[in-house]
Amino acid sequence: MGKISAAVCAAILGVAGLAAPAQAGDEPATFVKLYGSGTGGMLYFPGTDKCLDAALEEIDRDGGKVQMWTCGFGGDEQQWRFEPGDIGEGSLIVNVANGKCLDVALEEIDQEGGRLQMYQCTGGVEQRWNISPHQGDVLISSKATKGLLGVPSVYDGAPVGLYGKSS
Repeated sequence: MGKISAAVCAAILGVAGLAAPAQAGDEPATFVKLYGSGTGGMLYFPGTDKCLDAALEEIDRDGGKVQMWTCGFGGDEQQWRFEPGDIGEGSLIVNVANGKCLDVALEEIDQEGGRLQMYQCTGGVEQRWNISPHQGDVLISSKATKGLLGVPSVYDGAPVGLYGKSS
């Protein structure tokens, strides 16, 4: 399978993300924007060839790993849909492959870099996300912690967590 360019990936799937560069070598890369709009697609991190991915080896398990993985080499495990809640509630981000929600692991909710996971959708605050338009982009943050999606380093299989929390 050939490599899909970032521009083509974003144009076809309608949703793309932005990796804000870390300020120092020890700081995590954080992902604070999604380009485009709509009800879902592939969450792509510009500056890399990586997408948000539900790990296949744990795809059906509550607590399953959410990771970065090379875009286009995945199927529905790299597809996400947004399900809006009532005003002020935030949206669920649901993986197309397994129907599970992007979830902040409760045992790590207060930790910088707290782990994100796949979990049966309950609608709890740990599964709610602010998805807000901003100058043609979309900003995403956790309702539970106000943290931003991020990774400590960029490689296939890198675990995704939350950084810059203000809970």
